[in-house]
Amino acid sequence: MKLYTAKGAATFLNAVITVDADLMRLCGYYVAEGFISVQQGRLDSERHRIGFRFHENELEYISDVQTILARYGVKFSTRTSTHCTTTYTSSRVFAWFLRDVLKMGTGSNNKALPHIAFNVTDDLRFELLRGAMSGDGSITVLQEGQNMMLEYATISKKLADGMVLLLQSLGIVPSVRRRMMNKSINLAYILRVSGYRQLATLTNVFGEKRRAQMESVLAGYQRTIKQRGFDQTDNYAVLTVQDVEYQLVDTQVYSLETSHETVVTSDAIISHNCFPKDVKALANMALTHGMHPQLLNAVMEINDFQRKHVILKVRDLLGGSLEGKQIGLLGLAFKPNTDDVRDAPSLTIARSIVNQGGKVRAYDPVAMETASAEFSAMGLCETPYEVADGADVVIVITEWNEFKQLDMTRLRDLMKTPNLIDARNLYDPADMKAIGFTYRGMGRGYNGEGVKED
Repeated sequence: MKLYTAKGAATFLNAVITVDADLMRLCGYYVAEGFISVQQGRLDSERHRIGFRFHENELEYISDVQTILARYGVKFSTRTSTHCTTTYTSSRVFAWFLRDVLKMGTGSNNKALPHIAFNVTDDLRFELLRGAMSGDGSITVLQEGQNMMLEYATISKKLADGMVLLLQSLGIVPSVRRRMMNKSINLAYILRVSGYRQLATLTNVFGEKRRAQMESVLAGYQRTIKQRGFDQTDNYAVLTVQDVEYQLVDTQVYSLETSHETVVTSDAIISHNCFPKDVKALANMALTHGMHPQLLNAVMEINDFQRKHVILKVRDLLGGSLEGKQIGLLGLAFKPNTDDVRDAPSLTIARSIVNQGGKVRAYDPVAMETASAEFSAMGLCETPYEVADGADVVIVITEWNEFKQLDMTRLRDLMKTPNLIDARNLYDPADMKAIGFTYRGMGRGYNGEGVKED
């Protein structure tokens, strides 16, 4: 079965394309040297042209691209000009496949790895790397031929980020530098790979043509020196953060944080400081790939229980009923230094209080607007002390530094009854008891009165 958009001399494309080494290598060739242009055709039609441009001497890559296209049933033509050979094909269906299905962009500025890049096996990811390095990669020989490094350059930040993660997924840790290239008006991202072990892993990355050169240089290495800046293990690399750059962006973020505030992310990948629902996404991905996410499920169950446990503590302090009671919440954001309230414990707790007849007043340094948009049945206060005024219970939910500096005696005096639930264990139980609070922490084993908690 074949797909096409016009009768007659149209370019056809196989309706079924297998995710194999050829496809991954072609994707690599495309992000390195491919482009899509849209031209006006006859009768106001659009002509979508796809091109793969290589130096005329890179016959191995040119031949491989054309062989793969022929396998897919794609008709193509070749044009040579000033040391450059371009393989062209005109197909709206093929352009749609590369641009809209695989999401690889159309030109140098917006190139990106295909969406399937990290859903394939290691050997297929290596084929993707081979294709990408064929156009934008290079070998730089150092110290009069006694040493070398591999370099990869792109002006697409998204592609640079993806290539860093691709290399790391294959056990290669590159360095990243930004600089202006000769005769360019765009900032380029330069990925560099060095070190005997890493280079030896990549001897086949440029194909047959340069493998002999790499093996020759590597054979001359007198010793293997451990690289500095990171510690390599079998499955990941550990390094120290050298700098943090803050940027305001409007984008989706996918990250993971453990209960001990260890962030799992990757160099040059956008990260964020709140990670509420990605554990669910990871669990779903595991199920999709036939795995059993017992640990992730356990994490979700514990998180859900902790929120319910807070409400149980509130009910216990208030004699079993929340009807007509005023509950104060200190902190609405999922964690400090963000206004993100996605799946935040504060909203779950607030809804539960209101559903049981209680009233909620809340304060957060930055997240009140976003929290109110998610759950409007809260009274928003200007200060923590306004939250405490007349409250039957105050719950500390987000560990903002501001809450560590509160005048706790003033807070106590404003409350109707001095019941304090410290869901983040910010305060010392003995200190809170001395001030006059009935104090409950989380998971400490004992409350402020020395009584063992359930």
